[in-house]
Amino acid sequence: MTSVLIIGSGAREFIFAKTFAQSVDQVFVAPGNAGMREAGYETVNLTDIPDLIAFAQSQKIDLTLSALKHY
Repeated sequence: MTSVLIIGSGAREFIFAKTFAQSVDQVFVAPGNAGMREAGYETVNLTDIPDLIAFAQSQKIDLTLSALKHY
């Protein structure tokens, strides 16, 4: 099972999630937003890098994408 973690909560991250959802099994977005949840993407309420790393390791994430400037 292929999974992707996208870090962010804006329109750019929504488009990344939508695009990846066409070719991977599971898309997580951290922290995401209500629109992403409504679209069916699993949002994760994490923003600290150590927590994101632990989540990615526990879920065996294949690819993490951060479009934010400060990450």
